[in-house]
Amino acid sequence: NKPPMIRIVTLPIIMITLIVMIIVALIWITGCSKEAVSEEDFPPIMTGMVVVNEQEYEMKAGNFKWERQVGFNTEIVRTDAAAPNQLAESYEPISVQQNESILIEIEGDPNIDIFLWDADGPAEEVKQTDNQIAAHADSGRYIYEALATWPKGEVSYTFVVKVD
Repeated sequence: NKPPMIRIVTLPIIMITLIVMIIVALIWITGCSKEAVSEEDFPPIMTGMVVVNEQEYEMKAGNFKWERQVGFNTEIVRTDAAAPNQLAESYEPISVQQNESILIEIEGDPNIDIFLWDADGPAEEVKQTDNQIAAHADSGRYIYEALATWPKGEVSYTFVVKVD
């Protein structure tokens, strides 16, 4: 009588270990992110509009900064665009009446700060209520910057009004 043969089955254990290692490697390579943003969606393009008398006018986007988590890394995209007074040179002014209401609408409901610019830079912060400002009381051409801030980014928008 021969003693029974004992077979050690190692092939299935090796295969399972190999599959687990491949899955872990794929997860590590692609990264784990709370915010799944595809390459096409980053940095996001947030549209900004000025509304006067129910007529919409698109603002010009200037400088922006966006960040996102990719795995354990933080990616930051930042531009250095022309200043609002430079962008205003190619912006067709929006005709408004003195003290007329101007509504600022920006996608994604950001916090918005509005600044009046002159040739040297930002001259003053403009008082606003619910993203609305009043056009200047004096006739002239006025350059405004709407600085929109979201939790992961900010964008500077420019618009120009001509007060009749």
